[in-house]
Amino acid sequence: MSLPFPFPTYGYILDSNGDKIVSGALYLTSGTNTLTVISNSGGKYIGNIMNYAYSGCTFYITSKEDGEKLDYSFKVIMLDRGKKVDLSLTEAMNAGNICINTTKKYGNELYIFTPYGTDIWLKTSEESY
Repeated sequence: MSLPFPFPTYGYILDSNGDKIVSGALYLTSGTNTLTVISNSGGKYIGNIMNYAYSGCTFYITSKEDGEKLDYSFKVIMLDRGKKVDLSLTEAMNAGNICINTTKKYGNELYIFTPYGTDIWLKTSEESY
């Protein structure tokens, strides 16, 4: 049963540099229901999950933008009457399909193993030497 009153979920979507993301997509999911919300020109988003939520359910928030990603979850508590969530995305690249070749020698034979992963997120890092 859905909530008997509006339950706004709102906040700002920021990239890994702390800059506001304009027109960023945010997905609020509970069970099989997903509400898609787009941030405005100031980076703010707001979505009413009243028809998607019930007391005590868990909501999952996902946002992806320009190789950055964030996952977040929260429980719906009726006394809150809303939830403010500012999201800071972390740098990550969706690499699609990744193939990694490894080799192993058994006796006189060399075997090559080729495992595949799909929808993999890669994060870059910088090292100084």
